[in-house]
Amino acid sequence: MGEALWRAAKAGNPAEARRLLDAGAPLDWQNPEDDGATALMAAAVYGHNSTVELLADRGADLEAKDEFGTTALARAAACGHKDIMELLADRGADLEARGRFGITVLMAATLFGCKDAVELLVDRGADPEAKNSGGNVALDLCTSGPCAEVLRNAEQRQRWHRRKVLTVWAH
Repeated sequence: MGEALWRAAKAGNPAEARRLLDAGAPLDWQNPEDDGATALMAAAVYGHNSTVELLADRGADLEAKDEFGTTALARAAACGHKDIMELLADRGADLEARGRFGITVLMAATLFGCKDAVELLVDRGADPEAKNSGGNVALDLCTSGPCAEVLRNAEQRQRWHRRKVLTVWAH
């Protein structure tokens, strides 16, 4: 049933996923044909918000990693699925999770040139100075000008975001 759940998640079929979960499908089954990806990872990659929400509500492991050490959040970041990233981050997904070679979620977003994902991660406090196993930071791995601009202004953006959060909290 794990494979059927994974297929339902990949297809973005929350009704079928719900039925399979109710029937006892293993929530965090890892598909060996997709580098050990879970149903949550499959739904995140393909941008299926309602399926991601269902799986998270049912207790899917937000920190499960595939064979490359990649989490659902990192997969969503690499694909630029900002809504899914927000959902996972709001549920407590680790913004600093590292995959193979020390690649952070922010680095995954920069490698694929996903400016919205980079902005979200920086605004949420992801460390732009974190180094991978080769000693590179996210800016070193950046593949697009807009992402590079966000990273160059990361400290200023994070200061502004902290002030905004404190202002909301104070009122």
